[in-house]
Amino acid sequence: IITTLLSKKPKTLKFINIERCIRLYISINDSLIGFRKKLKPGINDTYFTSDDAEALVLKIENDSLNAYYSTAYAKWKETILEATPSRLKVSNQRNDVYVYKRYTPLQLSTE
Repeated sequence: IITTLLSKKPKTLKFINIERCIRLYISINDSLIGFRKKLKPGINDTYFTSDDAEALVLKIENDSLNAYYSTAYAKWKETILEATPSRLKVSNQRNDVYVYKRYTPLQLSTE
């Protein structure tokens, strides 16, 4: 889930709320090729998705890890600033910084 947008301008911090129910699923193989798609969480570890996916290629360039995305409509690049099991921080070509946090599934008991 996208939680914050950090601007490079001094003292500017924008909190944005983009479709709280949408999360990103990223899959990458050993060749650093994969895809990114949006998922809508259901209950008890279920998810809903469309057939849309963004092609993804990772490349190491000038000591940076860059993600190149493409769809039928657009191509763009993001630089990965931080990647941990719980957080992903990327910068786009406009120098906007996005922070993604790992989704915690909602578990409901039927008892």
